[in-house]
Amino acid sequence: KNVHPYISKSPWLNMAKGTEWILDSLEDVNGVVSGAHPLGYLGTVKGVQKAANNGTLPKDIGRRFDAYEVICSGMFRGENVKAWKKADEFGIGYTGGSDGHLLSEVGSVITLSDANDLDEFLDNIVKHRNMVMGKEKMIYKKAIMGMASVSRFITAYPLSSIEEKVGRIVHTHSKNRC
Repeated sequence: KNVHPYISKSPWLNMAKGTEWILDSLEDVNGVVSGAHPLGYLGTVKGVQKAANNGTLPKDIGRRFDAYEVICSGMFRGENVKAWKKADEFGIGYTGGSDGHLLSEVGSVITLSDANDLDEFLDNIVKHRNMVMGKEKMIYKKAIMGMASVSRFITAYPLSSIEEKVGRIVHTHSKNRC
Protein backbone atom coordinates (compact mmCIF):
# COMPACT_ATOMS: atom_id res chain seq x y z
CA LYS A 1 0.00 0.00 0.00
CA ASN A 2 2.93 2.37 0.65
CA VAL A 3 4.61 1.96 -2.71
CA HIS A 4 1.60 1.28 -4.94
CA PRO A 5 0.95 4.93 -5.93
CA TYR A 6 4.54 5.24 -7.18
CA ILE A 7 4.75 2.11 -9.31
CA SER A 8 5.08 2.80 -13.02
CA LYS A 9 2.26 1.70 -15.30
CA SER A 10 4.80 -0.43 -17.12
CA PRO A 11 6.31 -3.40 -15.26
CA TRP A 12 9.55 -2.69 -17.15
CA LEU A 13 10.19 0.71 -15.56
CA ASN A 14 11.45 1.89 -12.18
CA MET A 15 9.38 3.41 -9.42
CA ALA A 16 9.25 7.15 -8.97
CA LYS A 17 10.97 6.78 -5.57
CA GLY A 18 14.49 5.86 -4.55
CA THR A 19 15.90 2.80 -2.80
CA GLU A 20 16.13 4.39 0.64
CA TRP A 21 12.51 5.59 0.48
CA ILE A 22 11.39 2.11 -0.52
CA LEU A 23 13.34 0.53 2.36
CA ASP A 24 11.90 3.09 4.80
CA SER A 25 8.35 2.30 3.67
CA LEU A 26 8.92 -1.44 4.07
CA GLU A 27 10.15 -1.29 7.68
CA ASP A 28 6.69 -1.90 9.14
CA VAL A 29 5.70 -4.52 6.56
CA ASN A 30 5.78 -8.21 7.44
CA GLY A 31 7.97 -9.70 4.74
CA VAL A 32 11.49 -10.37 3.53
CA VAL A 33 13.32 -7.68 1.59
CA SER A 34 15.83 -9.19 -0.83
CA GLY A 35 18.01 -7.16 -3.17
CA ALA A 36 17.62 -8.62 -6.66
CA HIS A 37 20.80 -8.84 -8.78
CA PRO A 38 22.63 -6.51 -6.35
CA LEU A 39 25.66 -6.10 -8.63
CA GLY A 40 23.55 -4.92 -11.57
CA TYR A 41 23.78 -5.70 -15.25
CA LEU A 42 26.88 -4.95 -17.29
CA GLY A 43 27.38 -1.18 -17.43
CA THR A 44 24.12 -0.24 -15.71
CA VAL A 45 23.57 0.68 -12.08
CA LYS A 46 20.56 -1.64 -11.76
CA GLY A 47 21.64 -3.18 -8.48
CA VAL A 48 21.73 -1.82 -4.95
CA GLN A 49 25.28 -2.98 -4.20
CA LYS A 50 26.61 -1.59 -7.47
CA ALA A 51 25.04 1.76 -6.56
CA ALA A 52 26.65 1.56 -3.11
CA ASN A 53 30.02 0.71 -4.64
CA ASN A 54 29.93 3.78 -6.89
CA GLY A 55 28.70 6.14 -4.15
CA THR A 56 25.13 6.59 -5.42
CA LEU A 57 23.83 4.90 -2.25
CA PRO A 58 25.42 4.61 1.22
CA LYS A 59 28.18 1.98 1.38
CA ASP A 60 26.41 -0.08 4.05
CA ILE A 61 22.87 0.07 2.62
CA GLY A 62 22.98 -3.70 2.15
CA ARG A 63 22.59 -4.07 5.93
CA ARG A 64 19.02 -2.77 5.56
CA PHE A 65 18.07 -5.81 3.48
CA ASP A 66 17.07 -9.20 4.84
CA ALA A 67 18.83 -10.96 1.96
CA TYR A 68 20.66 -10.55 -1.33
CA GLU A 69 19.98 -12.55 -4.46
CA VAL A 70 23.25 -14.48 -4.62
CA ILE A 71 22.46 -16.61 -7.65
CA CYS A 72 20.72 -14.73 -10.43
CA SER A 73 20.73 -16.72 -13.63
CA GLY A 74 21.01 -13.54 -15.69
CA MET A 75 24.26 -12.47 -14.04
CA PHE A 76 27.79 -13.65 -14.64
CA ARG A 77 29.31 -15.96 -12.04
CA GLY A 78 31.76 -13.33 -10.78
CA GLU A 79 28.95 -10.90 -9.99
CA ASN A 80 27.00 -13.60 -8.14
CA VAL A 81 30.09 -14.50 -6.09
CA LYS A 82 30.55 -10.83 -5.17
CA ALA A 83 26.89 -10.66 -4.12
CA TRP A 84 27.36 -13.76 -1.96
CA LYS A 85 30.43 -12.23 -0.28
CA LYS A 86 28.59 -8.97 0.38
CA ALA A 87 25.63 -10.85 1.89
CA ASP A 88 28.08 -12.61 4.21
CA GLU A 89 29.79 -9.31 5.06
CA PHE A 90 26.44 -7.72 5.96
CA GLY A 91 25.21 -10.83 7.81
CA ILE A 92 22.10 -11.09 5.64
CA GLY A 93 20.41 -14.11 4.06
CA TYR A 94 20.51 -15.55 0.55
CA THR A 95 17.90 -15.81 -2.16
CA GLY A 96 18.12 -17.01 -5.74
CA GLY A 97 16.19 -16.11 -8.84
CA SER A 98 15.89 -17.30 -12.39
CA ASP A 99 15.58 -13.74 -13.71
CA GLY A 100 12.64 -15.18 -15.59
CA HIS A 101 11.83 -12.61 -18.21
CA LEU A 102 10.97 -15.53 -20.48
CA LEU A 103 8.72 -18.41 -19.44
CA SER A 104 11.40 -20.98 -20.35
CA GLU A 105 13.71 -19.48 -17.69
CA VAL A 106 11.36 -19.73 -14.72
CA GLY A 107 12.63 -22.14 -12.07
CA SER A 108 16.21 -22.39 -13.30
CA VAL A 109 17.35 -20.95 -9.95
CA ILE A 110 15.38 -21.61 -6.78
CA THR A 111 15.48 -20.80 -3.09
CA LEU A 112 14.92 -23.90 -0.93
CA SER A 113 14.02 -24.34 2.70
CA ASP A 114 12.50 -27.08 4.84
CA ALA A 115 9.37 -25.22 5.90
CA ASN A 116 5.75 -26.09 6.61
CA ASP A 117 4.29 -22.83 5.34
CA LEU A 118 5.17 -19.53 3.69
CA ASP A 119 5.87 -17.71 6.96
CA GLU A 120 8.34 -20.38 8.06
CA PHE A 121 9.98 -20.32 4.61
CA LEU A 122 10.47 -16.55 4.80
CA ASP A 123 11.68 -16.73 8.42
CA ASN A 124 14.21 -19.35 7.35
CA ILE A 125 15.70 -16.97 4.78
CA VAL A 126 16.25 -14.33 7.45
CA LYS A 127 17.65 -16.97 9.87
CA HIS A 128 19.99 -18.43 7.21
CA ARG A 129 18.21 -21.79 7.21
CA ASN A 130 17.78 -22.05 3.47
CA MET A 131 19.83 -22.76 0.38
CA VAL A 132 19.94 -21.53 -3.18
CA MET A 133 20.28 -23.89 -6.13
CA GLY A 134 20.80 -23.18 -9.82
CA LYS A 135 23.30 -21.68 -12.20
CA GLU A 136 23.87 -18.80 -14.53
CA LYS A 137 22.46 -18.91 -18.07
CA MET A 138 24.73 -19.54 -20.99
CA ILE A 139 25.67 -16.37 -22.86
CA TYR A 140 23.36 -16.97 -25.83
CA LYS A 141 20.37 -17.32 -23.48
CA LYS A 142 21.38 -14.06 -21.77
CA ALA A 143 21.41 -12.39 -25.18
CA ILE A 144 17.93 -13.70 -26.02
CA MET A 145 16.58 -12.52 -22.66
CA GLY A 146 18.29 -9.15 -23.14
CA MET A 147 16.73 -8.63 -26.56
CA ALA A 148 13.29 -9.59 -25.28
CA SER A 149 13.62 -7.27 -22.28
CA VAL A 150 14.97 -4.32 -24.26
CA SER A 151 12.19 -4.55 -26.83
CA ARG A 152 9.54 -4.51 -24.08
CA PHE A 153 11.33 -1.72 -22.24
CA ILE A 154 11.58 0.49 -25.33
CA THR A 155 7.90 0.11 -26.18
CA ALA A 156 6.92 0.90 -22.58
CA TYR A 157 9.27 3.84 -21.98
CA PRO A 158 7.56 7.19 -22.57
CA LEU A 159 9.47 9.61 -24.80
CA SER A 160 9.20 12.38 -22.19
CA SER A 161 11.10 10.22 -19.70
CA ILE A 162 13.90 9.60 -22.20
CA GLU A 163 14.13 13.33 -22.94
CA GLU A 164 14.26 14.07 -19.19
CA LYS A 165 17.08 11.58 -18.58
CA VAL A 166 19.09 12.81 -21.59
CA GLY A 167 18.64 16.37 -20.36
CA ARG A 168 20.00 15.43 -16.92
CA ILE A 169 23.00 13.67 -18.46
CA VAL A 170 23.80 16.64 -20.73
CA HIS A 171 23.36 19.09 -17.81
CA THR A 172 25.64 17.01 -15.56
CA HIS A 173 28.23 16.65 -18.31
CA SER A 174 28.28 20.41 -19.03
CA LYS A 175 28.66 21.20 -15.29
CA ASN A 176 31.66 18.85 -15.08
CA ARG A 177 33.38 20.57 -18.02
CA CYS A 178 33.40 23.99 -16.31
